[in-house]
Amino acid sequence: MALLLGAAALQRPTAALVGSFGVVVGLFFASGLVSGVAMMRLRAIRRVPDRCRVGEVVPIEYRVANRSWLLPVCDLTIGELHPPPGEWSGGWVDAISGRTHRRVVAWYKPARRGRISFQVVQATSGSPLGLARKSLRWTQERTVVVTPQVVPLRRGVIGSLTSASNTGTSIGRGIGPGEDPAGLRPWRHGDRVRHVAWHRSTMPGELVVVERTEPERPRVRLVLNLSTPTAALRSADGDPRLLEERAIVLAASLASAANDEGLEYGLEVLGFPEAVSPCRRGGRQCTRIHRLLGELDLDAPRRSEPRSVRATPARVIVIHPERVDLGIGTKEAVHLTAAHLSSLEVAP
Repeated sequence: MALLLGAAALQRPTAALVGSFGVVVGLFFASGLVSGVAMMRLRAIRRVPDRCRVGEVVPIEYRVANRSWLLPVCDLTIGELHPPPGEWSGGWVDAISGRTHRRVVAWYKPARRGRISFQVVQATSGSPLGLARKSLRWTQERTVVVTPQVVPLRRGVIGSLTSASNTGTSIGRGIGPGEDPAGLRPWRHGDRVRHVAWHRSTMPGELVVVERTEPERPRVRLVLNLSTPTAALRSADGDPRLLEERAIVLAASLASAANDEGLEYGLEVLGFPEAVSPCRRGGRQCTRIHRLLGELDLDAPRRSEPRSVRATPARVIVIHPERVDLGIGTKEAVHLTAAHLSSLEVAP
């Protein structure tokens, strides 16, 4: 509008046009001055969740405080100067009065796995008239690990894959409501009568109770074979890196499935000797494995030797990006490729 008035004032310099153009220019500078003064007392702190996953929307929270006693900040948009890869929607708030703070939420959907960095927070405001927008930036570096996408797999998929293997089951070491006897001990208050070993309780008042072991559930060892460099893989889509990423997604999905089935499970990544997680049970183990997979740097040098799987009394599932290598794992090991992901996932 100001440009149109300026052009009209140059062609026909009447008092009305020149006066209107002067008023617009004055309002423009006044808006920029007031907006700049109000923004000088603005502070913002970013809070990023510790867990981010590919394909899931996560909230990025900004706590914005206006330390000015008098001037409010209106029409405030806040976000990142250089947003990380993915879909980004900045936060907006209508007004922040003096000596108050507001919670502004932006939304971010990661597009790829790995480490991403948030560096500079940027806030822009066009108050009070919206003619000239001013921006303010704060350097707040933060690195977050984006874990791979988890695809819902069919119910009981781990049991169906390892049903032909007899490994991974053993008598538990702990004491519990099992079937196998672990030993004898004196009777204590609260013991059930059916646990009393009557044939060993010879003296009156000296009862002996049979202790039994707690049954252990099968253990599952996931082995992700990334020992082959990316350039040596052959992909029908033309991008061998996609095969590796799909194999990582399959490993993460199998870990979640094992956690849902209440199994003990672990992970070993061939080609990255430091990427090992012993067999454990629970949600923390699932989070640990997902983070380990998210931290894998496929551009780093691979260690192709040794390619043998560590000895473990567990059912082994070997995941390959492309072709199956039967030399990895035991004879009872189950071998999968990245292409099996579509056949194991839940049908939409």
